[in-house]
Amino acid sequence: MPWGDGIGPLDDPPQLWIVDLDTGAVEQLTADEWRWSRPRWSPDGTTLAVRVSHDPAGHRRGQHMRLVQLDGSWEAPPVPGGAYVVHDWSALGLLAVLVVQPTNRELGSQGQLHVIGPDGVRELTAAVPFGAGGDVYGDSPAALGDGYDAALAVDGATAWVRVTDDGRLGVARVGLTDEPPVWTQVVGGERCVTPVGVRGGRLVVAAQSATEPCRLVVGDGEGSPSSWRLLPAAVDEAGVTLPAPAEVHRFTVPSPVDGAVLEAWFLAPPGEAGGPLPTVLMVHGGPMAAFGECFSLDAQALCAAGFDVLYTNPHGSTGYGDAFTHAVIDDWGGGPVRDVLAVVDHAIDLGWVDGDRLGMTGNSYGGYLTSWMACTTTRFRAAVVENPATDLLSMYGTSDIGALFVPAQLGGVTPMQDATPYLRWSPLLHAHECRTPVLFVVGSEDRRCPPSQAFEMHRALHAVGTPSEVLVLPGGSHEGSTYGPVPLRLAHDEALVEWMQRWVQA
Repeated sequence: MPWGDGIGPLDDPPQLWIVDLDTGAVEQLTADEWRWSRPRWSPDGTTLAVRVSHDPAGHRRGQHMRLVQLDGSWEAPPVPGGAYVVHDWSALGLLAVLVVQPTNRELGSQGQLHVIGPDGVRELTAAVPFGAGGDVYGDSPAALGDGYDAALAVDGATAWVRVTDDGRLGVARVGLTDEPPVWTQVVGGERCVTPVGVRGGRLVVAAQSATEPCRLVVGDGEGSPSSWRLLPAAVDEAGVTLPAPAEVHRFTVPSPVDGAVLEAWFLAPPGEAGGPLPTVLMVHGGPMAAFGECFSLDAQALCAAGFDVLYTNPHGSTGYGDAFTHAVIDDWGGGPVRDVLAVVDHAIDLGWVDGDRLGMTGNSYGGYLTSWMACTTTRFRAAVVENPATDLLSMYGTSDIGALFVPAQLGGVTPMQDATPYLRWSPLLHAHECRTPVLFVVGSEDRRCPPSQAFEMHRALHAVGTPSEVLVLPGGSHEGSTYGPVPLRLAHDEALVEWMQRWVQA
């Protein structure tokens, strides 16, 4: 594998070095083809806890733990790898390891917290009703509130962990030496919260909601509401006039798949009471991720332009239990489509949405599902498809994670073993039936869902006379329009709004 998305070439990956601050002596501890990151010294200074990623053999997905000695020798502790691994030492010499989407379970499974000590390894999350780690999509300018490296904070013998609560993220506390482990959620509510750090019982979190951008808040680690206070913004906001945030209405709908409760969010321009506006359905990526109480610049931009916005968490989303998450496997365009359309229908029945003025948009898997619905229904006037997967056969060989991720999503088979699911769930093979105008937005350096995925379908749409355009963001990675340079993010939002104005609002 020559590169990873957002990373570039994987040749000469970062290694582990030690610098003696007294003598200036430099020693290289590792020399291999893994990428070494997040080194953390044990309290006694004898061991480094480090994570490695991008298996050079291409057989192991995700990140994995290593314990490194000063002579360069290392061992892999008996904890699973995961999509993300975050670790920190306690003052007692215990190592807390948060594993998000562990590799010893089906893709997308709830996270785990392990503690490594003199007596071995204990998992602290075996009986916890919520998922550790958590993931709710947003595109706030402050990536700190959406990332994983701040999802674990340790102080003394206690760990504070970001946990999922449906479409929300909270903070729970657990004692690393408790037997059995006792978990207490100390921060929750209609928001998404990440534990940035904790010292001496004072906890700093990054907090945001669907109507409030990410800000730092400090309070006591017990979660006492009276203790919390907003920290000053890093940028002087004096004299800056921002548009009022959208109003948010929350509702639930029973899934037509199995009756499960589908959470949904409806965002409207503030004070809008003149009847249904043109509405844009947003579909999240993953598929094993979620929307919810994260601030979305995309949604706010659409509302500021006179649109309503609707989003939900269909089967395949995280935060609602492993069975709900795993239901998307080999059903990429089945149950999730029925779910999102049920939410749309309910919003129409409530009188919030005009069923004749609908658009849709999504990134990554959201781009996939948007492409699929553009080809299989005529209910939407327009679609903006960002960094999609449209041809699952070519995704297997061209995506940086294709050889591991795509088979895991399609029942565990490679296309050489059985190409049936790859063909069954590829929007490209239905593109000749698409009559929905589609704008594709792609990053030129996207290695996750290569730009060719969009161009394949664009050519198929062009051949049958369906309006289609492609916007290429120069130098953009898979997350370029979400966490990338400001010009790319602005270009994406401007194109999104303009396409919806052209085809839906007109």
